[in-house]
Amino acid sequence: MKDQTFEEAQRRIQEILQSIDSGNVSLSEVELLLNEAQQLIDISLEQLTSVEQKLIQWDNSITEDNVDES
Repeated sequence: MKDQTFEEAQRRIQEILQSIDSGNVSLSEVELLLNEAQQLIDISLEQLTSVEQKLIQWDNSITEDNVDES
């Protein structure tokens, strides 16, 4: 599951929500689906945090370059 892209994880989360909303799954299946969704959310959050850190580093690098040029 860790190898999923952000987009794949989001798609699967939507599928899980649709399955639960349909009412065609048992309570035990809902529990399993919610556990899977939580794992996908955690993976997505890790990916978003990683990208955020890269953007912050990139922004800091550009800012430092602009200061050095002044």
